[in-house]
Amino acid sequence: TGLIADVTGVTPSQFEEELMALTSTYPEQSPNQKYVHFHLAERGANWLFEGEDRNRAWLWSSSPFYSQPFFRLAVSCPDELKYGHDLYATFLKNLSPELADLADVNRGMAATDPRYRRKLTRIARLNRFPRLLRHLQRVLIPQVPVDRGSPTLAALQRHMVSNRAVAEYIAPRAVASLIDHRGRHGRQVFENLLTLTSLITKISGDDASIQ
Repeated sequence: TGLIADVTGVTPSQFEEELMALTSTYPEQSPNQKYVHFHLAERGANWLFEGEDRNRAWLWSSSPFYSQPFFRLAVSCPDELKYGHDLYATFLKNLSPELADLADVNRGMAATDPRYRRKLTRIARLNRFPRLLRHLQRVLIPQVPVDRGSPTLAALQRHMVSNRAVAEYIAPRAVASLIDHRGRHGRQVFENLLTLTSLITKISGDDASIQ
């Protein structure tokens, strides 16, 4: 949050206020259910669906999870049945035992593996301590560095210089500091920034500087 605040000029308290205002519009009363709503409506629709659109440009994909009757049935099931992805594992077993035994690439084991639930529990507990989680991620998952002369940094710097609209939303000094200390950050940080500056550049009408 500190890094995002430095780059955007939006303070952590402002982020919190926006999140509180957003979740207050949800019909659920339980904080747990509001959290589920947030993941489905905000993270799912605004992040995962973009990945789906990108994938469809190359490979056709279909999923019953986008069927509204299927979705309503799934969310109406008691939470106890879904804990630890139990309902998901059962669904996969009935759909295809061979498919159910394939390892989840993000967790290194199949959803039907008895260790799967324990791993999800550990991940959930770690998510309660974001600083510890980030530290472990840096230790266990080495950051992919970005070279000073990389096209990503060149395009990012060009956007910061050539488009005033970018500088209205992204702090030039913060970006310059990130580049100077790029060894502390992975390549994804700069790729995400470039995506954001490219979007601002396009919306502002200065498409030529995107190239």
